[in-house]
Amino acid sequence: MASQKILFFFAKFSHRTSIFALSYNLSTEIYQHCIIPPDEAYTYLTVQPQLHTLELFHSLRQQNTIVILNTGYQTETAYALIENPGWEKGNDYDDLITASDVKNSRPQPDMIQLAMTKFLIQNPNEVVKVGDSIADIE
Repeated sequence: MASQKILFFFAKFSHRTSIFALSYNLSTEIYQHCIIPPDEAYTYLTVQPQLHTLELFHSLRQQNTIVILNTGYQTETAYALIENPGWEKGNDYDDLITASDVKNSRPQPDMIQLAMTKFLIQNPNEVVKVGDSIADIE
């Protein structure tokens, strides 16, 4: 008799915890039907920027600080995110660099190095990377 993988899921409902056991094949099939890849999800979901992000960008740009948006997403997904709040290149930020633009994505420094090259920045001490994930700062 062949062995079968069983996955256990714990779900908390109100004041009690229930345990569900599913075969590996069934759980994989359910997952495939429920998961939405990020590039598709952002075309359906409304994404809101953190409060005062745009004001910060404008303040930095008024002080002649270059604002480059950078993401590990592909270019198409990144533009879908930026278009949602209506941000405009040249008005709200200076450039967008994505994983599509470089050979190696994070945690490799390729995207930062490309930004430096595009804006003729030679000294890495003049660059600040602000991120919201561990991969941003590794």
